Amino acid sequence: MAPAAVADLVADAIAADRFWVFTDPHFTEMALDRWQRIAEGHNPQTELDLPAFPPARELTAQIRRLLEGQGGGLRPARSFPGLRQRPVQLRHPRYFAKPAA
Repeated sequence: MAPAAVADLVADAIAADRFWVFTDPHFTEMALDRWQRIAEGHNPQTELDLPAFPPARELTAQIRRLLEGQGGGLRPARSFPGLRQRPVQLRHPRYFAKPAA
């Protein structure tokens, strides 16, 4: 959809005090189908192509490659040089201060 057409939809939505602005006519149908599947307890559809995104199979393959470490992979934070790790303080003094005697 052309940017000018999106701008017109947004301006119309603002004038009508309407929160949702749909730029693809198939989006609401996909959203309804998704929520129906959720209500029926079905697993998510992982191979569903979404508007404005690369094909689902391509996204899934890229995510798997990253998680498996191919093509850069995801590294634990400790493997980044220069990243200082601080100990986690589980009891914030503001909320767990000792009462005054």
